[in-house]
Amino acid sequence: MTKNKFCQAASDKLREDFVGKIGWVLRTPL
Repeated sequence: MTKNKFCQAASDKLREDFVGKIGWVLRTPL
């Protein structure tokens, strides 16, 4: 259960970083 919780937290972190990066790219003019 603890491991599953850790995996879920890691997944949320990765998703958050990915979304943040995409948002940054979209906000930055090429």
